[in-house]
Amino acid sequence: MLDQYQPALNALERAEKMGDSSPLTIGTLAVCHDKLGQANQAIAYYHKYLSMNSSDRRMNQMAHQRLDVLEK
Repeated sequence: MLDQYQPALNALERAEKMGDSSPLTIGTLAVCHDKLGQANQAIAYYHKYLSMNSSDRRMNQMAHQRLDVLEK
């Protein structure tokens, strides 16, 4: 399953470069980096996602939980 995260990450990075900076894109970038073990990038995207004040409570909670783990 992890082999699916790199192609997804590549597509999301292209979307971001083309101007898609929606909370969904940024949050999914965070998750992909996290799943691929790229902690520094995941932390940066989780913070960026949370700064967007998304109304997705589930994703907000997950982002906070992952930051608690990754920033230790």
